[in-house]
Amino acid sequence: MPTFIGEKISAEEWKIYQQIGEIVKDCKYVAGKNFGNYTTKALQEAGTDFLMNHSFQPYEWIDSLIEARDMAGYRD
Repeated sequence: MPTFIGEKISAEEWKIYQQIGEIVKDCKYVAGKNFGNYTTKALQEAGTDFLMNHSFQPYEWIDSLIEARDMAGYRD
């Protein structure tokens, strides 16, 4: 379950969030449906940006991002 601002978690749980941040720190972006407060903090500390899409349909969403970049003139 996502955590909300003001909710307290244990030191062990925070360590898990930090480990997740370490795992994805080489990624430019992480996409998901819903990240909680501590997940976003851990990603920010790791230097990874995140994208949230509440009606998450991963393949369609990724295709739309690629199409938008193509329409903007990016050819990478």
